[in-house]
Amino acid sequence: MATSNKNIPLVVALREYKNEHEMSPDNQLEDNDIVLLWIYRLIVPLGGYKSFLREKDFRDDTLADVLGFKKYLRGESSKKFQFNDIRNQLVKNWEAAEQNKLQFQYKDLALKDNVASLCRIVGLNKTEQAILHFTVSVSAIHLLELATSYLGTQNAKSLERLYSICLEENAADVRAALNPNGLLSMSGLLSLDSTLSFDFSLKVELLKGLVDGLHMHHDNPEEILSSIIELSPKPKLTQEDYPHLAKDISIIKDYLRQASEVKRRGVNILLYGVPGSGKTEFARMACALSGLSLYEIASGSKKATPMDSKERFRAFRLGQMLCERQNASCILFDEVEDVFKGQDNQASKPICNKAWVNHVLEHNPVPAFWITNNIHVMDPAYIRRFDYVLQLNSPPRSVRERVLTHYLVSLPVSSQWKKQIAENPAIVPAIVERSVNVIKVSGHVVEQSKTESYLHAMLSNTVEAMGYARPSFNKSGDALDYRLDVLNTNYSVESICEGLKQHHEARICLYGPSGTGKTAFGKHIAEILDLPLLSKRASDIVSPFIGMTERNMADMFIEAKEENAVLMLDEADSFLSNRQQAQRQWEVSAVNEMLTQLEAFDGIFIASTNFMETIDSAAMRRFDIKLKFDYMKPQQVLTMFESLAGQYDINLDSFTRNRLAKLNLLTPGDFAAVRRKLRLIKANSADALVSMLEDECHAKPNGLKKAIGF
Repeated sequence: MATSNKNIPLVVALREYKNEHEMSPDNQLEDNDIVLLWIYRLIVPLGGYKSFLREKDFRDDTLADVLGFKKYLRGESSKKFQFNDIRNQLVKNWEAAEQNKLQFQYKDLALKDNVASLCRIVGLNKTEQAILHFTVSVSAIHLLELATSYLGTQNAKSLERLYSICLEENAADVRAALNPNGLLSMSGLLSLDSTLSFDFSLKVELLKGLVDGLHMHHDNPEEILSSIIELSPKPKLTQEDYPHLAKDISIIKDYLRQASEVKRRGVNILLYGVPGSGKTEFARMACALSGLSLYEIASGSKKATPMDSKERFRAFRLGQMLCERQNASCILFDEVEDVFKGQDNQASKPICNKAWVNHVLEHNPVPAFWITNNIHVMDPAYIRRFDYVLQLNSPPRSVRERVLTHYLVSLPVSSQWKKQIAENPAIVPAIVERSVNVIKVSGHVVEQSKTESYLHAMLSNTVEAMGYARPSFNKSGDALDYRLDVLNTNYSVESICEGLKQHHEARICLYGPSGTGKTAFGKHIAEILDLPLLSKRASDIVSPFIGMTERNMADMFIEAKEENAVLMLDEADSFLSNRQQAQRQWEVSAVNEMLTQLEAFDGIFIASTNFMETIDSAAMRRFDIKLKFDYMKPQQVLTMFESLAGQYDINLDSFTRNRLAKLNLLTPGDFAAVRRKLRLIKANSADALVSMLEDECHAKPNGLKKAIGF
């Protein structure tokens, strides 16, 4: 800056101050730093001196020092502090600075270049760029922020004047730049509180993370916003991992492709479902299939506290503006509950005006995926504005097994272990991925049994904490091989199996005493048809909440259809009981819902019950086959006994045969129970084995009387 007589006090003051004091980076200003000129304009023509100058001293010594009043602070001035004299001197210093204003330059070149790059990306004009640069500087430089605070509370008119004078911009241009419909506001970069008057720093709000991003060096201009919006990683899953959603994928990918080509506005897809069910992966996969680049709105700044919902919605608007300038782009906005919260939700208020949110949904220039774990808090008025709404809960069993295989490809686990773990519907992709990462990072990739044990423990802990049942796992060797020839049924089970191979549609009721092989027969059908088995119990469906039992029942049939699974319901009498004997209204509703679902279901449904006499007559008419499982015949008992005894090298004598022939309440389940008992108690003779089977018979109602033939 030129050193004319008029500005010597300013230059001398700054140089002496810098030579004798160490200033923090926040407060460090050079002689010709543009920030210093801004401070003078804030203090003098905008009237900040009224608060800065007190009757006998300065309100802030550091700012007074920078503005040329060091001698007064040290007591070196021959004159005492006089308000009018200080004010007059302040005016002279400002006038000297204005006469040499062309010498003032931007000293933070990284900030200057980054702001210019960002403005080119967004499309901001000269005035909007100047406003953004000034506002970012206020957030980063303490002395500048301090100077703005001396102006007191701001309204729209005073803000217009502040920017106009500090930046030497036309008032009309500033007014247009600050308009709510202008690019600065529409992009979300800068937000003005239009309801109340605050100090500048509270009245004008920058998008969180923007200040840090603009003060860093970037090789690529897009990196400026990397803490706000970033390019999504490539999907880890493919459409083959979502076979149950094949129709949805086909429609969504074609819709996205066409919408992108014709630049259709207001394209929005809502994905909802339980956490970890693969919603984000689905969006990434759909965009990859459509040939679109997917950008995700970050949950927070990398160098700041996480962004709240309002800031993330502003980031979404910025992302829309940036992606509009690119070809074939899409935006992903996760955790959108607060954006679309209903007005009657008292927990917290929606972050945006409903009309404004509706406007965004109807006019956003770039297709968007919106993701939520809880659709119930969303206002129905918003939901109906989405083009496509898709629920992703726990993936089908076949998909869960495929996901396990995908993530466990480098770990020593058996196919049997994966198959059994996949039975649990709570095993979603996100849980599997995290557990596998822990195993790998911790170095606990050991032999098969231990690796399976570690994984089982972690998966169990997570799903249990989420409120689901722990994954079950049966060790091999605990059960007997399933045999059709030892089943005592009223129809040929072999013939039924052959018929099911030809016609994959049937409603079968299995009834009879416990342990006769009903549940195992359902599993056998699924195996011979090479179909997944969806097994449910009454406890999986019954709910204490009104209407939820019926909802769970309907979901059960939907899940079976999506998985193309054999649906087996144990304890079916709970939902098929005679309605005339019902004591509660929900019992009648449950039976009605079951009958309705049975009528519409076109797959294989197997119901098993121990109480056939309680089944509603209307339900009985809907079953194609009522298959009775009874106690084993003598020859079947002998066949099973010889098979079991042979595994322990035990021979059967005539005396034991006679004892065995008297046991007329035996089931395949009793032999399985004895097999488990033999792990703990050794049996060295046929007599000991028969005694164990007698114990099983004695444990049944009237078992002692019937079992020994009296």
